[in-house]
Amino acid sequence: MNKKKLNTEDGSEFTVYYLSDDKEYKNEVSPIGQLGTWIGDTLIEPLTEAQGKVAELIIDDTIPSDYIAHEDLIAGRLYKSHSLGVVVRFVEIDFLMASNEALARVSRHGGEFLVEVGDLKKASQIEVEKYLEKKVD
Repeated sequence: MNKKKLNTEDGSEFTVYYLSDDKEYKNEVSPIGQLGTWIGDTLIEPLTEAQGKVAELIIDDTIPSDYIAHEDLIAGRLYKSHSLGVVVRFVEIDFLMASNEALARVSRHGGEFLVEVGDLKKASQIEVEKYLEKKVD
């Protein structure tokens, strides 16, 4: 194993360990902060913006009082489907004939589907505003 000290743009120094003698490593942060394929200190193949995009971190801060009891659901109101992670408009309660299970009929930009009644929770003001701004997903 080889090791080498590299410098970043701000002048700080860090150690890089190489497993082979050709000193090739992929998709690691480079001395200048760019992602791609590096051989030694030379950037061979930079990642495009789309390839280097970082996934959005989703934090679930739901508390029990965020969920809506089925008797409190109001037709036409916007709620958030917890399992789908999207804002939906509540239409009505449907019951499955075989099991008599209650499901919520909801719509999203014109398309209707069923979700479990217990899956609906309060949507934040920002989520509602974003939903109302979009015409189609």
